[in-house]
Amino acid sequence: MINLNVERRLFKPSELEAPANSFWDVYAEKTLEEVRFDLDAKVNAVPRQSLLEDAGHLNASSIAYANPSSARMMKMADGEVMNVEERPLVRPYSLRVDKDYLSVRIKHGYMPVPYIRFSGIRDIRYIKKPVVPNPQLTMVLHYKVCSYLGDYGAGQTIKTFSLLPGEKMEISIRHYMRNETTKKQTEHVLDSFSTSAAEDLQNTVEHENTVTKGSSVTDTKESNWNIGGNLGISVGVFNLGVQGGGGGTKGHSANSASQNMVRDLDSAITKHVAKADTLRQIDVNTESTSSSISEDEETIKRYLENYNKSRVLNFVFRQLLQEYFTITYLDNVTFSYTNGYPDHTKSCDLAGLEKMLSEVLIDDASVQAEANKIYSYLCNVIDYQGTKQQFIELVSEDNGNCINPAAPHVTTSYVRKRKIPNPAIPGTFKDMEQTYKGKTVNGIILSTVHRVIRTSSLVADALLGQGEALDCYNQKLQDSASINAHLSNLEMVQKIASIEQIADPIQRADEYKKIFGNCCSTPQTQVIS
Repeated sequence: MINLNVERRLFKPSELEAPANSFWDVYAEKTLEEVRFDLDAKVNAVPRQSLLEDAGHLNASSIAYANPSSARMMKMADGEVMNVEERPLVRPYSLRVDKDYLSVRIKHGYMPVPYIRFSGIRDIRYIKKPVVPNPQLTMVLHYKVCSYLGDYGAGQTIKTFSLLPGEKMEISIRHYMRNETTKKQTEHVLDSFSTSAAEDLQNTVEHENTVTKGSSVTDTKESNWNIGGNLGISVGVFNLGVQGGGGGTKGHSANSASQNMVRDLDSAITKHVAKADTLRQIDVNTESTSSSISEDEETIKRYLENYNKSRVLNFVFRQLLQEYFTITYLDNVTFSYTNGYPDHTKSCDLAGLEKMLSEVLIDDASVQAEANKIYSYLCNVIDYQGTKQQFIELVSEDNGNCINPAAPHVTTSYVRKRKIPNPAIPGTFKDMEQTYKGKTVNGIILSTVHRVIRTSSLVADALLGQGEALDCYNQKLQDSASINAHLSNLEMVQKIASIEQIADPIQRADEYKKIFGNCCSTPQTQVIS
């Protein structure tokens, strides 16, 4: 999300005034019991409550307060006593709503707004009343991250062992996912998208934003509460710099803000993947027996034997590594506006930008000036190679009247994501494309990252020892045995060659008996008297 620097004087006066009877004003006048009654009786007491998965739980009536004498302290369902003001704004993994807690939060000036996290889990964000109406226009850049398989190969050595000449051994290979808890910790979004992996990635991104940008993210969440909701993972908010001398800007430009957000996203994904990768460890046990650590453990047994008579056979086990390369690209752009109050919140796509601006700005000149700033950025997006790319285009359509052909044609123009000719279907168009390593995406590639990750597979190799384990006498015995085996094979070849030279099948069968059987014919039947 990039906050656009629009001067306050350019907004209509109505956008600079707080709406009458807002959510915070209405509930500031009510008692705690009245707030709780509204939660029991009125669904609209919680804005966007349709996002809640279990509305029945929210409407269950049970008025019980842990400590009525202290509105700041509250006893949670698990017995924990918590200061309401110190409660985090976001409750990860929380879905079921405690109405006692919710009513206290409302009385303390927070508006509960349900939203859906990247993993699909429904949650509630608590929004504080703005100090003053603060009109803010935001450009929301929609990034997509695609993960592809790259090269693979052997990694670190896990285990080595040797078999002496003629020795046998049983080995067991134990999988790294030994129980359910460890399994969830080893998941990451590149190869196993799941609820736990998605939650970990979102928490990592939010932590990165908190560390790198401080309280600005929290402040923006409170003022622009409806902008980032249900859009996936927010990778932060950047404010464009103010206009400087010579027509330039001081602070972030749109391109630098976009590059910073993509860099933060890449960093968060790398940390998320690295944390899971450290737990992907495989053990190879050379003991003849192995006990299972837990019922979820997967153990594979193998039986090995060294058939060599004089040399040691060495086995090397290495963990298989898999390369993933990710492509982050700009897929879409939308726009949002809010002055901090839900009654003054708007969203639109590229085609509706100028219409939305006309609803909040004072005149057409201001609308066109602000729209041109946005168009200038979207016409000069810098890709991963540092090349400027055009993301949008102007489309003009000449529309005739099929009912009354004599009526004047109407020409309409709108802005859309740039399209290119489709060679597969002449005369048609498709979304713009960029290609990296044979993978094509429908947008402008902003970043490419290669990551090498450990897998749950092993690569085994055998190395034959060079040292002889037999003395001179036993070596000669082995040579004699080898010569005898060679002579036996040579004798068999000669016998077969002699038979193949006979053309007559009956004679060939007769000679076969003489060569491979007794010297005399063997009767096929026998009469017993």
